[in-house]
Amino acid sequence: MNLSNTCSWPVWSFIALFAGAARLSDATLAMVYKPSASRLNEVVVARPMAALPVGLYYMQVYLVVSRYLKKTAWYFAPDGTVYSDVTGGITPADLARHKGWKGRARMMGKEMEVRWSDGSVSKSEIVQKNGGFDWSTSESGMFLAVKPYTDWKQLVGSYEGGMSSSSGGGFIYTSRAITLLSDGSYTREGIAGVGSSYDGTGTQARAGALNQIAGTWRFDGQYSIRFTDRTGKTSRYLVFPAINGMYVEDTFCKRIR
Repeated sequence: MNLSNTCSWPVWSFIALFAGAARLSDATLAMVYKPSASRLNEVVVARPMAALPVGLYYMQVYLVVSRYLKKTAWYFAPDGTVYSDVTGGITPADLARHKGWKGRARMMGKEMEVRWSDGSVSKSEIVQKNGGFDWSTSESGMFLAVKPYTDWKQLVGSYEGGMSSSSGGGFIYTSRAITLLSDGSYTREGIAGVGSSYDGTGTQARAGALNQIAGTWRFDGQYSIRFTDRTGKTSRYLVFPAINGMYVEDTFCKRIR
């Protein structure tokens, strides 16, 4: 299976993507609160590791068995709790609703061990890199610290993104376009489909669907964006700046205007 992303870049581009977090001054990086028992899990900006990592990190890893480049976000809480595949945000309410993996991390010499809620354990050497770290397990790889938007005006614009994957003669594709206007309105268009490159005649067969939604949007602060469509249905997604665009709805999207 081959995976491509319409808004993807080489690995070193991803490092440049989050270079803003790496270039922060030592004084700024030190400006994270020291948690008390009553304030654990409060939102903090990622900082360089003295021991366990703390904050929100973008993670990508190539899964050899499925031949798939996984791209997602992990949150490391100040109390050592680890949340993988974060989708809606990292406020205490978001973390309480988290449906992905959750575990407890600890340092063991040069290794980080995470004991997950299902009883499984992930353990590997953790190697600090500029702007993040490498922690190679069956489900993790390169981690890069991300910083949040600081003003809702930074999100205003039009974006496009998507992905496609193929295996044998078949393929799956998704594409989306998002426009966020300064008056608080938005439009979203999504296309998803499957197809076959080999139907016995040398032609290509496709089947897909187009979804169009409009409504209002709101930046919830830090790492969350909220969409409310015209029926009143609300969806909340993780969002953070990316090189020439943004990460939203688990997809890197390029700014087109």
